[in-house]
Amino acid sequence: MTDSFWDDREAPVKVTTSDRPVVDVALDPRDGGAEAIFTYLNPGDLRRGDAVMVPLGATQRLGYIVSVYRATEADMGFPFSALKKPSARVDGIGLPAPLLDLARMVAEDTLSPLAVAMGPALPPGVRERLIGVWKAKAVDAPVLPAALAESLRALKEAGEIAEKGVKKPTPDALKLLKDLRRRGLAEKVLRLDAHPERRTTEPTLRLTPDAARIDAFLGKEGRRRPAQALTVMRLQDVERPHLTGSEIRELAGVTEATLRALRTAGILEEVDADTESGVRPPKPNPDQQLAIDALNEAIHDREARGFLLFGVTGSGKTEVYLRAAAEALRMGRQALILVPEIAL
Repeated sequence: MTDSFWDDREAPVKVTTSDRPVVDVALDPRDGGAEAIFTYLNPGDLRRGDAVMVPLGATQRLGYIVSVYRATEADMGFPFSALKKPSARVDGIGLPAPLLDLARMVAEDTLSPLAVAMGPALPPGVRERLIGVWKAKAVDAPVLPAALAESLRALKEAGEIAEKGVKKPTPDALKLLKDLRRRGLAEKVLRLDAHPERRTTEPTLRLTPDAARIDAFLGKEGRRRPAQALTVMRLQDVERPHLTGSEIRELAGVTEATLRALRTAGILEEVDADTESGVRPPKPNPDQQLAIDALNEAIHDREARGFLLFGVTGSGKTEVYLRAAAEALRMGRQALILVPEIAL
C-alpha cells in the first residue's frame, strides 16, 4: 500500500473513555415509530418518570424518561456530540416509578414495545394544554444592564411568569427573559394548564320539547316555508335527539339560513354539548358540594388521598364522584370507576 492511501483514509472517530449521564426517553409511537425509545444527554436533574420535551428532527415531542444511567461513547457506539439534551421538563404530569414498572411488565408479557405499553398510562390531550412558565434560578447574578436587572427582579418577585393568561409577558419582556436564560439566570419549564380555554365548537341543536308549538308551526308555516317544515319533519324521524348544525343541514339538505330561521322561531334550541341529554346537571346540595370541594382539592394538588363517601340511598353519592371524574378529565387526567360486584 502507498503512503497516499494512508493519507486519504477517513480520520477515525475520537472516542472518550469517560462516562456521562444519559437518559432514554419513550415517545408516542405516532411520533417516533413502534420502538420510539431515544437517548438524550442528561443535564443532571432529570429522573425516571419525568415528562420532557425533546428535539426529534426539526420538531419538539413530548416523552417520558424510562431509564437514567451513565454510559461511555464506547457503550453507545457513537460520540456524545451526536446526542442532544431535552428542551424542557414538563411539570405536573410525570409518571410514578410503579406505573413505569407496570408498563414494562405489560410490554414484556404482550411482546409489545415499551412506548406502546405506556400509551394507556399517558394523560390525554396534553400537547394542546402545555404552557411555558419562566422561573429565576437560585444563582448569584452579576452586574446586569438596567433592563435585564429589572426583568430579573420582577421575575424573582413574581416567583414565576406564565406565557399564557392576563399577566403573560409582552414580546419585549419575553426577549429579556430569553436573554436571562442565555446568561444562566432564568429557566423555562412547561406545565399542564389546569384551566384551558374551552374550544369553540359547533353548537348542538334539538327540536323544542313543546310539541304544541311544533304542530302550530307546521300548520301555519308548512306551506309558506317548505324548507323549514321539511327540516322539522326530518328531525322528528331521527332517533338521536341532538345534532350539530352541519348534521342537520346534511340531513335535510338545507342552508344555514334555514336553521337560523328555525332558531329564531324557537323551533330549534341550542343545548349543552357536554351533556348527552341536553339537560344541565343538578345543582349540588351543601353536603354534596362539601364532598366535591374536598375531592377537587386532592385532584388539583395531585395527591393520592383516600375518601369514604357515606350516604343513604338516593343522597347523591353518584353525582359527587361523577363530578370528581369530570374534573380530572377536564385537567387532562384519567378516571377509573370500579363497579362493585357481589362475586367479589
